[in-house]
Formats: sequence, C-alpha cells, structure tokens
Amino acid sequence: MPTIRIQHVNSCSSEDSNHPAENLLELETYKKWRCASPGEKQAVVVLQFEKATVIHSIDIGNDGSAFVEVLVGKSTTPDQYQVLLVTSSFMTPVDSKAWTSTNRVRMFGRDKLSKEVAEQKWDRVKIVCSQPFNKNERYGLAFVKFQSPPEEGGADGCGQTKLGAFRLKEEVKDLPSGSLFYQRGQLDKPVSSLAAPTPAAQARLATAAALKGEETTGSKEKPVQKRILEKRRVDSPPATKKLCTALSSPSTKQAERRQLPFEEIMCGVKLSLSGFKNPLRGELREKALEMGAQYEPDWNPKCTHLVCAFANTPKFNQVKAKQGLIVTKQWVLDSHAKRRRLPARSYRLEGPGGEGGMSAEEYDKREAVLFAAAIAASSDNGTSSGTSGGSSSTGSSMTAANVGVAVGV
Repeated sequence: MPTIRIQHVNSCSSEDSNHPAENLLELETYKKWRCASPGEKQAVVVLQFEKATVIHSIDIGNDGSAFVEVLVGKSTTPDQYQVLLVTSSFMTPVDSKAWTSTNRVRMFGRDKLSKEVAEQKWDRVKIVCSQPFNKNERYGLAFVKFQSPPEEGGADGCGQTKLGAFRLKEEVKDLPSGSLFYQRGQLDKPVSSLAAPTPAAQARLATAAALKGEETTGSKEKPVQKRILEKRRVDSPPATKKLCTALSSPSTKQAERRQLPFEEIMCGVKLSLSGFKNPLRGELREKALEMGAQYEPDWNPKCTHLVCAFANTPKFNQVKAKQGLIVTKQWVLDSHAKRRRLPARSYRLEGPGGEGGMSAEEYDKREAVLFAAAIAASSDNGTSSGTSGGSSSTGSSMTAANVGVAVGV
C-alpha cells in the first residue's frame, strides 16, 4: 500500500530539544518525538499531508505513551476534527510504572478505523498521546505511518493488472487455432528429419568421435583427415584427463559447492517473523520454505535469523540482547528472486542511529557459529533416527556447503 507523505508539522503542544516533532517526518529513520517535560497531561501533534487522501491503515510505534488517539481534519476547517482511531492502549499501568515495553508497535487496518470517517479524504491529522500512570518520564511516539488504499484492478504500465498484492498477466489475444499442438509436433520430430549439419558441425563431430575412439556412422573420412586427427590425438593429452584435472582444481570445487539446488540454498536457516501482516507475512514464509528454510512461529534458541519489519521493538531488543541475527524482509525477497542465498550482513537491521551493531566481520562469525550449531543438530537427528551412513554424510556435506555460501559470498 502506498505511504502517505507528511508535508510538515503544523503544530505541537510541546517537544523535547533532542527529540523534536519534526522527527516524525523522517519515516525511514524512526527518530522519536517526546514532550518537553515529564508529567504532562497530554502530548498533541498536528501533521499536514501534501494533499487530501483516504487513510486505509495506520502503523504507530510507541515511545512511552500509555494511550494514543488519532483524529483527522481539513485545512479549510482547522478547528474541526473527527475521530479516526479511538483511544488505543499501548502500555498497561504496570508497564508504565516500571517503564517497560515502552516501544510497542501496533498496526491498525481498515477494520480498526471509523468506517464513516475512513471513507472520506483528509489532509490533516491530530495525534493525542497521554501517560497518566507515570509522572517522571517524558513520552511521545517513535514513528507513525499512514497508508492509502491499494490500487485494485489498475494496470501498472507493464502489461500486468494489479489485484491487491497480486499481479495478473495479460491474456494472449488472437492465438492461432492449433498453434500449441503444431509447436509440440515440431519438438517431437526425430533428429534425422532435421536439416543436414554444416561442414563446421561435421568437423566438430568427427573430432569428438576420434577423441573417444569411435567412428562416426555413415561418414567416410579421407586418409589425410585421419592422419591429422591421429597426430592431434598423440600430441594433445586425452580430454578425460583434462576434465579430471579441471574438476580437481580448488576453484572448480568451490564453484561446484556453491551451485546448490534452489530448494536447498537456505538449508540450516531457522527464521522467525516479527511485525508483518498478511498477505506479506504469508508470502515471506512461503518463499523461505521454498528455499529450504525452516519457520518458527515464535523466537527460540534454535532460530538463526529474525526477519523484522521495525527496529527497537520488544522482540527486536530481545533477540539483539541474545546476539541474534536480525535482517530485513529484502533478504528473503532478493534471495528468492536471484535464486541464491545472499549474505545476510548486507540486510542486517540495526536500532536507531546504528548504535550497538556488530561489524561485518563479527556478523559473519556469529552466523558461522549458528550454522555450525545447526549442522551438529542435524547430524544428531540423523544418527538417532537410524539413517544409513551414506545418506547422513550427504546431508552433512550439503549443510556444510551452505555454511560456505553464507559466509564466503
């Protein structure tokens, strides 16, 4: 769904000097807005859109507010607002007094908004935050995003029709009757019915047959050609020896190890999702499973990666404290599109400002440790289940190859 662009901050009740209200305009940085002093009864901010738009959904990242209410209005009537999202709870009284779970993220779809108000176009939003349970802390919002309705049934200019999150290919018009059967008949024709090979092709066939010690059926070579081929065969080493030498070289072994089937490029990956809603959540899960990864509904010590939508959420902080690997959704989508696992370090998700993040070298070492543990776990499972020695060694070698791809790319 397209994100509605916020033009500027119209007004706010108060703002901290280090966390001004203008931080809400920078959607991708997730900077915070906080009130000026602790214990304020309400913190209010009014945002102005570039143009009047229908609001389809709202994503709110909290920063210490116990309750948040969203109202909408129009610039032509600045003092008249209507409730779009009723007062919603982000922190319990216990959490507020202990000052825990201050960065909760909630996504409000069309069903959570006021039906009559959501059907109209608005160009001004008023957000009211309050924290009645703790008078010693400043509070506000980490971020807020507004989405407009998706374009249903609209063509994207590439010959495809969009239907929600899916795209339909345009049907082929004026298809000749029986053309598919005709093409299949052409493919099924025997090789003898094709045109005769060119002189260059005949020379290549004769050379290949001479190197294999075989004679080409139905072809008569001249004595001069035979002597040339025999001399070439004596002077040059056998082709099989060249092939064996090439396969035994380190570069070829490394290339062979990297060329894994598509359904095995993420073997050993156990991932969990955080902050995604359907249909995107289902799409990420299905694509990961197609590449051989395992899905865990909740984060546990067996997981290797957390695919997270937002930074600084409770689950994000939990996994980060345990030195888990946190990546964005593009790691799964790009790996699936390019049909090979891309390095996770290029898609890591860090907190606001990037503080406390691991370096690329530390990230690779941590990923190698997690995959080594996955290899050991898979080997133990194979031994306890009574798998034959040949199949166990094959699975371990495939998993080890995946570790090399993940760290060495």
